[in-house]
Amino acid sequence: MLHAPYVSWKSVSGYRWQKDGKAFRLVHAGDTAAKNVLIPNDIYEIFRTMLPTADAVLAFANEFGLLTNNAKPETLGLWLAERAAVRAALALFEKTPPPLEWHAVSEGSKLGIWSYELPADGLNRSPEKLQTVIPQEKGSATTAARMMLCVLVSGHLRGGITTYFEHRPNGSGPQFRLVTAPCNLLGKIWLQVIQSIESGADPRICPVCGKSFPIAPGIGRSNKQFCSDGCRFKAWRKRTGYKPNKGKHHGKGKTRTR
Repeated sequence: MLHAPYVSWKSVSGYRWQKDGKAFRLVHAGDTAAKNVLIPNDIYEIFRTMLPTADAVLAFANEFGLLTNNAKPETLGLWLAERAAVRAALALFEKTPPPLEWHAVSEGSKLGIWSYELPADGLNRSPEKLQTVIPQEKGSATTAARMMLCVLVSGHLRGGITTYFEHRPNGSGPQFRLVTAPCNLLGKIWLQVIQSIESGADPRICPVCGKSFPIAPGIGRSNKQFCSDGCRFKAWRKRTGYKPNKGKHHGKGKTRTR
């Protein structure tokens, strides 16, 4: 199945926040003229690492456009809830998933309800809660996390993608193919999350910058802790207390004048 590229639309005049009761909604800053923008292949990572603030959301929208194509204005609560869901999906896919709650369906039973509550966005929005029912045994926490991951992604894909059957008589490869295409920017983000999971990579979170990086056969060492040499060096400086001596000059090619 092919995942098609996506070109988003954003306002030429940009967006601004408008307060509507207790909610803040994104509206056009000027006229409604729009222009297209090609979405980068790491948009889900940009969205995941976006700060959960109104200023960060506004900057993202002004660069890439709105999440949906609905005529209804998008609230700050919607943006932060989708960000929390993307972060939760990647966390549930990690080799060591986040702690899950377990409650037996009856006293002495190994069959129980596993629960995971997504982090609240602090905007009076009820946090999303995931549940699944499987026995408590070795490895069952990871299995429960994987099942919750599928439920979470499937739910957030609704309305964000479309699927169609395509005929390509003059193209290379098969003449017929099934194409999954995003309907909006949010659909593109979730399709990229799925592609990351389908690749079989084990995402790691860099302890310095907070970005995720994949660990898979042929992609990075299995014991890699940092996303880059820059972050590894920053961690070393913090651990050792190293401070560069800015008073000395180590440059080459300098001449001494008398």
